[in-house]
Amino acid sequence: MKKRNFNNQYGLTKAVLNRTKNVTRDVIDDWKIKEFTSDYEVLSNLSKEEIICKYARYKVGDIVAIGQAYKDIISELDDRQREYVIGFYSGSPGWSNKMFVRADLMPHQIRITDVKVERLQDITDEDCVKEGLFWINRSPGIFKRWSFKGAKRDWDYKREAFAALIDKISGKGTWERNPWVFVYEFELVK
Repeated sequence: MKKRNFNNQYGLTKAVLNRTKNVTRDVIDDWKIKEFTSDYEVLSNLSKEEIICKYARYKVGDIVAIGQAYKDIISELDDRQREYVIGFYSGSPGWSNKMFVRADLMPHQIRITDVKVERLQDITDEDCVKEGLFWINRSPGIFKRWSFKGAKRDWDYKREAFAALIDKISGKGTWERNPWVFVYEFELVK
């Protein structure tokens, strides 16, 4: 089973578990695009299905474990799993860092329901919200403002908030660079 880590600092693991995040994007590495063509702009003329088949980390139907540190999930494990984790992993890096946990011990999974390729800035307002944004109503009667956990401000528009979030997660300038991305839609199944 594969594992997916969502960013805790910006509340994305919690948003997945609360079913308020059900879309995620992975920037496609430049070397993968170069294998198809030396001109990045003609990717849209190539078979996106071929790119997904060859390079997408997840495929439709895949069940993927949600990575969480062992200390955060110990109460959710059955007795046998709990004893095993405490016995073998309580002093390991995985105890407090989800990068080092085993996928088969994770209590929560998602199922990939769709995979597509698009430019980052092609995201819709609806997908911005599915990425884990939430709205803030500063004053009754005033339109909604958008934000994410850990943001030091909020924004008038969903795309502005998502642009700030993707720059936090994938590095400053990611939004402006407008890279090709894999878009994974998913549902929480356990």
